[in-house]
Amino acid sequence: MANDPTSPRQTEVIADVMDPARATTLEIALGLPTISALGSPLPPFFHQIYFWAPEPPTRLGRDGHPKTGLGIIPDLGLPRRMWAGSDFAFHEPLRVGDALSRTSTIVDVKEKTGRTGNLLFVKVRHEVR
Repeated sequence: MANDPTSPRQTEVIADVMDPARATTLEIALGLPTISALGSPLPPFFHQIYFWAPEPPTRLGRDGHPKTGLGIIPDLGLPRRMWAGSDFAFHEPLRVGDALSRTSTIVDVKEKTGRTGNLLFVKVRHEVR
């Protein structure tokens, strides 16, 4: 493995503004009424369209995501990755126009063996403030 999963926590911080144009575009795509005026609350899960870290094609993997080892996810030497699940807690709504940051921290890495071989589960905590 290229990175030691037992090394200290890795953290990544990305700042973004809850741009009304992005929220309105998602509302239209989902067939929702457009309510994204400055200061209005964003629906839950709209955070997914913010906090981008654009990368040039040379830094992308086969799946279109940034190559492992370049961002917070270490290069663990495995050929594929997948999202296995999430837990969310929304303490208050994000508001259109707010300048926020997302702090992502690796909190756990577990190695398991499945029918296709070795698997590593990387648990990442995202906090938006």
